[in-house]
Amino acid sequence: MVFQQVKENWIKTFIWWLMFGLLTNGIEVLSTKCKKKIPPNNHGVMPQTIIQEEVLTVGNLKGVIPVISPEYIVQFTFKLNSVNTVDPTKIWCSLIHFTEGENIGAPGTRIPGVYIHSGDATTTTGLAIHGNVPTMLAYSKYDIQMNKAYDVEIRQRYVSGGLYRYSVSVDGIEEQYHNNFNATQFYDVKIYAGDPWHPVCDGTVSHLKITNFL
Repeated sequence: MVFQQVKENWIKTFIWWLMFGLLTNGIEVLSTKCKKKIPPNNHGVMPQTIIQEEVLTVGNLKGVIPVISPEYIVQFTFKLNSVNTVDPTKIWCSLIHFTEGENIGAPGTRIPGVYIHSGDATTTTGLAIHGNVPTMLAYSKYDIQMNKAYDVEIRQRYVSGGLYRYSVSVDGIEEQYHNNFNATQFYDVKIYAGDPWHPVCDGTVSHLKITNFL
């Protein structure tokens, strides 16, 4: 009789621990799934996808945006196959370029422009991001590797008192930021995946999208 009671108590204890384990693990999994579904806090503004994935070509106009707000986020992923290290006239190549019409020289010409600087055989490859903050901003990140995907985010958000914060992040790490007191809207903005003014980079751009806070 005593043995039977001990056996029943052991079985009840085992079942309790089993249920407890399933329950806590279930909560853990559910919590993880819920976290993954939390959208970025963009105040209900959804990003507009420009490119899913595409091989870069010269003068590849992907669309025209009627108005870009002073507040925006540009995101994309790029991967290079190779870079030029021989011809000194082709050390710059184009990835993406947002412009009101021209290559360079005035506000609205690089909103942003993103390029690869291959240098020569003795230097490392660099990523250059040009933006109007309020004059031409050049950001460079070196040691870009071939056949490796890089995630880039360029954002400008309002802070207060007429101040906007312009920042550049690569692979989720903010590399540089600037304060901009001269932010403005841009109109009829052309989006190139490989602009018409530079040799095109040998590679792909994917998941190019803009969040436009109009």
